[in-house]
Amino acid sequence: QRGVAARAKASAMQEEERRRKEREAKARAEARAISKLLIGAAVYRQAQSEAATKLQARQRGVAARKSFAGMLAEYRELEIQREVEAMKKVKADAAIKLQD
Repeated sequence: QRGVAARAKASAMQEEERRRKEREAKARAEARAISKLLIGAAVYRQAQSEAATKLQARQRGVAARKSFAGMLAEYRELEIQREVEAMKKVKADAAIKLQD
């Protein structure tokens, strides 16, 4: 009788130990999964931040190029106006000389 009871008790203890190990393994697996999710979220946020920074830099570059192109066009316009004024002056001088 005692032998049967001892084996039953040992078997119950082994079963409890097996269940405890399963619970611990499951808890470790959940912790790993949560850790991977957190790392993935951090990597995603970093990538989003870098993408936003690159987009802002690109937009600043486009704005700078547009601004430079605008300034260049304005400069060209001023140059053309100066040339037109110089031609008018030359023409007026020539007309004065012809009258003399």
